[in-house]
Amino acid sequence: MKPHLACLLVAVATLVLPGLAHACGNGAVQFADDFKTPDAGWRHNDHVKIGNGAIAVSPLANRTEIADDTTYIFSDADVCARIKLSDFTKPEQLSGGLSFWITDPNNYFAFNIYPTGHWKITRLVAGMRGVPVSSGNSDAIKKGAGDVNEVEIRISGDTGTGYVNGTKIASFKGQPPAGGGTFGVDAESEDERTNIWEFRDFKILKLQ
Repeated sequence: MKPHLACLLVAVATLVLPGLAHACGNGAVQFADDFKTPDAGWRHNDHVKIGNGAIAVSPLANRTEIADDTTYIFSDADVCARIKLSDFTKPEQLSGGLSFWITDPNNYFAFNIYPTGHWKITRLVAGMRGVPVSSGNSDAIKKGAGDVNEVEIRISGDTGTGYVNGTKIASFKGQPPAGGGTFGVDAESEDERTNIWEFRDFKILKLQ
C-alpha cells in the first residue's frame, strides 16, 4: 500500500461500459508540449526529468510523483498524453496517468492505469491519497512492457470521463478548485523498486 492512503476520497468514480472509440484531441489546442523544447513552466525535481521528447518520471520505491505545468490554469478541458512503462516486476503495485484539478503537489486528482488492466481515480488531500470509492478493469489498457497507452481525461464542471486508447472506461464526479487548476502527469513505483514512466505528446484542448 502506498504512503498517505488515509483520507476519504471525495470524487466518486464509477465503472462504465466501454463506449465507441474516441479520438483524443478533437478541440482547439490550448497547450501542447512534445518535450523536445519543453515549456519552462513544468514543475520537476530529481525524480522528474524533462527533455528529449518525454517527461521521464521515476518515483522512489513505494512512492508517487507528479509533474504539472504551473503556467496554465484551466477549468473545463480535454487532456491527453501517451504513456509507456518499459520494465516492471509486480504490475499490481504501480500505476501511471494524468493528474488534474491540481492546486499544489499535495492536493490534486489523478486518473491512473495499471499494467494489469486496472484503472483508478483518486484524490490527494494535504498529502494523503484516498482509496478510490470505485475503480475497475478494462481490456482497452495495453499491459505489456514497452506498450504505449494513450490516456485522456475530459473535465466539465464537477464531472469527468476517462478514456484509454480511445475507449471510454470511467466517469466520475469530484470537487474542482475554484477558478480551475493545473494539469499534469502522475506515476508511482513498485513497493521495493523504482520504475520509470515516460509521458509524451501532452496536450490540453478546449472541451467540445
